Amino acid sequence: MNNKNTLFVLPFFMIAIIFLSNPPDVFAVQEGQMKESVNNLRALLGGNVIAAVLTAGVVAGAIFSYMKSSFVPFGTSIGIAIGYAFANKWIEAAYTCCI
Repeated sequence: MNNKNTLFVLPFFMIAIIFLSNPPDVFAVQEGQMKESVNNLRALLGGNVIAAVLTAGVVAGAIFSYMKSSFVPFGTSIGIAIGYAFANKWIEAAYTCCI
């Protein structure tokens, strides 16, 4: 196996070892804790969770574009965000017209 493939697979093995070496209770989330956390996040974002996810996607695309020295990932992420925003408003308007 060459060095490039070894370095690519290494993080996956490290994550697997972390999950397998710890007891399951370490990763368990109580139902009340999860609900409280989600409610805090929704209150913080004002119900605009999708906008935050799309913004994070565009930022990730920009970082990946910088890493690859290519505009394609950034352009793709912006295109997807604009396409989703347009589709979301179009569906919302069509739903409003139908009701």
